[in-house]
Amino acid sequence: MQSLEIPFSGPKSLQVSFQTSGIFSISGISCDEDPKPIYKQMENWLSEYAQQPSNPTLLTIRLKYFNTASAKYLLSLLNQLVTLVQKDVDLQLIWFSEEADEDMQDTVKIFEDLIKHPITIQLVDSY
Repeated sequence: MQSLEIPFSGPKSLQVSFQTSGIFSISGISCDEDPKPIYKQMENWLSEYAQQPSNPTLLTIRLKYFNTASAKYLLSLLNQLVTLVQKDVDLQLIWFSEEADEDMQDTVKIFEDLIKHPITIQLVDSY
């Protein structure tokens, strides 16, 4: 299994790095009208990763913005990761948010309630 690397393709795009070592990151802006292709790549990769996951597994998210269409896929991705806990994987989720972006922080708390797994919110001055 190889790592998944999706580089920035423009100023309003995602950068994804999923390492087989269990270190994952998603950053940038997710505002495609159809975000399915990029999230499907992540979901497919995670399905294979789940066969032999690393312990611990860490996901960091640094999203400046994501639209409603992306929110659905983000939630699905988080739910997929949470299934690793059933395999005794120590799953750590860290979401970086600008300190002034209370809407983002509220959304992260909603996601946390929906997936029933803690998400640490790390406040930063700016991206």
